Amino acid sequence: MAALAAGRADAALDLLARLDEHGHEAAHPVVALLASLDTIEAAVHARRPEIGRRRAEALDAWVRRTGAPWARFTAHLARALLDEPAAERSYRAALDVPGASRRPFDHARARLLYGEWLRRQRRRRDARQQLDAAAETFHALGARPMLERARREQGLIMAPARRATAAGAGMTTLTAQERRVAQLAAGDLTNREIGARLRISDRTVGHHLSNVFAKLGLCSRRDLAATGIAGRRDSGSVATPDELVQVGGETSRASA
Repeated sequence: MAALAAGRADAALDLLARLDEHGHEAAHPVVALLASLDTIEAAVHARRPEIGRRRAEALDAWVRRTGAPWARFTAHLARALLDEPAAERSYRAALDVPGASRRPFDHARARLLYGEWLRRQRRRRDARQQLDAAAETFHALGARPMLERARREQGLIMAPARRATAAGAGMTTLTAQERRVAQLAAGDLTNREIGARLRISDRTVGHHLSNVFAKLGLCSRRDLAATGIAGRRDSGSVATPDELVQVGGETSRASA
C-alpha cells in the first residue's frame, strides 16, 4: 500500500500478485480477497489489467455468496477502475453503499479515486470537492501517504499561476535535505544518482521526494524543474562534512 500510494504501481503489484500465487509462501486466499482493491488499482496503473480482472472475478463471487457491504463497496470501485465507461456510475454506487461512510479510510480512498478520475476528465470543480473531502479525512486519520497523494492531486487541479504561487510558498517549508534532493531531481538525476551524491539510500531519496511533491503541490519531476529550484542558491549556506561528496573522483560541495 505504501508503494501504491507513492505511485510505484509495478513494485506494489509484484508484492500483491503473490497473495494468490499457487505454492508461494505468501499466498493466502483471505488476505488476497481483502487486498483486492489494492491489487486491482496496482494492476490498472501497471497496465496489467488481466491480473485486476482475475481479482475482480473472485471479489464478485464473494459478493454473490455473502452480500457483505464491504465487498459490494469494493466491487463497485473495482468496476470503476477496470471499466472506464462505467466509472462514474460505479464510483457513485460505491459511495452510496449503506454504511460505507462508517469505514472512513476506505470511504476517503473511494473519494480520492473518484476525484482523480474527475480531474482526468477536466471536471476541476467536481474533482476538488472529492479530493478536499478525501484529504480532510486522511489528515484526521494520520494516513500520511494517502494524504500526500490527495494533496498532489489537489495541486494538479489548480490553475497554472496559482500552482506556481503555491509551489513558491511551499519552498520555505522544505528541510535542507529535501531542498538538496529537489535540486538534484530537478536537474534530471535519478534516485540512484542522487543517493550517490548525498550518500543516502535510494529509498530515502524517494521518501524526501514524496515530501517535496506534497509540500509544493506538484506531481512530477517535470513540474519540479519548472519551479526553477535547480538553479536556486540559498544565501549564507555552508556545506557540512556530510555534504562533501565524491563525484567522478573529485571532491565537490553539494551546496554553495
